[in-house]
Amino acid sequence: MKKILGDTRLMLKCCVMYYENEMGQNEIAQKLGISRPTVSKLLKEAKERGYLRIEIVGPQEQNCYKLDKHDDIFQKEELGAEVAKYLYRIIQEGDIIGVSMGTTLKMIPQYAKVKRFNKIEFIPLVGGIGEADMTTHSNQLVVELSKGMGGKFKLLHGPAIVSNENIINILRQDKNIKDVFKAMDKMNIAVVGIGSPIDENSNVIKNGYFNSKDIE
Repeated sequence: MKKILGDTRLMLKCCVMYYENEMGQNEIAQKLGISRPTVSKLLKEAKERGYLRIEIVGPQEQNCYKLDKHDDIFQKEELGAEVAKYLYRIIQEGDIIGVSMGTTLKMIPQYAKVKRFNKIEFIPLVGGIGEADMTTHSNQLVVELSKGMGGKFKLLHGPAIVSNENIINILRQDKNIKDVFKAMDKMNIAVVGIGSPIDENSNVIKNGYFNSKDIE
């Protein structure tokens, strides 16, 4: 029960069905395979979390139930779920899947547990970026995706950004890094985020790799 009540996607789905599609709570419960009291609790929880805004207006305007679908976390969770579905449609045994990093991509692994492959491989496309949120790192994402979808993974033991070109040349001689780069040449699927480098919540900003002057 606790797991159901904490499920953001289920919460929002109930809101859409109840307020936008005007379905009754019993009908929603039957459609989703849960009890009617659970539907009621999910609607209440959505309101308490601020996912649901109910606006009562004057007689000259329509009554309006507004579901805020632009909540940042909800958007990323929805996108993560859709990306996982898409990957299941296109991945075939033998594929090498490159994975970048970011707060959107970290939402994918939780939905990538439907089916397991035997002969696929996940590789990181970006080195490590600080320690602001380890769950967004490319290395961590390939591990989590492999846990859910099966196959193998490689790790890239090196920073994403270095201070000068000499360091890059030295790192490229490392056997581990060479192996990952060779795998990149054979990669046939890449999962990358668009990113928002001017957003103060961006990992590259939070970890001090770029500042406003650099971006300008």
